[in-house]
Amino acid sequence: MAKINSSGELVGIQKLSNSFYQTIVNEYAKIIDQKPKLGYEFHLLDISQRITPMNVLKIDNLQWYEIDDEADLNYAETHVAID
Repeated sequence: MAKINSSGELVGIQKLSNSFYQTIVNEYAKIIDQKPKLGYEFHLLDISQRITPMNVLKIDNLQWYEIDDEADLNYAETHVAID
């Protein structure tokens, strides 16, 4: 795979059109036997490079932290600045 110059980070919030979603599902159906545990982020990247571009909203200086449990929440409240 070609080197990717990233300019952001996918934070897990996506809004996909139905047609883009159907493309993802149909393309994954073709490779599921070879890559049953392919992360969806890698599949999104592949689809956006090969078939249809994926537009993204880039928010400069966005501070975020993934919160999965109370310890993550405590860390975020202490270490992630809130403007």
